[in-house]
Amino acid sequence: AFYDTYVTKGQNITITLPMTVRESMLHSGKSYDNVAYQVDFGQAYKTNTVTNHVPKVTPHKFNTNKAGSTIDGK
Repeated sequence: AFYDTYVTKGQNITITLPMTVRESMLHSGKSYDNVAYQVDFGQAYKTNTVTNHVPKVTPHKFNTNKAGSTIDGK
């Protein structure tokens, strides 16, 4: 069924795997690697290793009016 539905027709399959970053990695500026494995008709394959960079984020909030002037504390 799978072979006839997807392989013989040349259909692509996209799989989305939602993930979250560990608390210890948030705003760390560090990197981590992901690798997956897939099995095609009984044969296992390792995917490419993907390196994900977690940026250091330092957000700053500015209150401005319509003219773009800062109104912090007013």
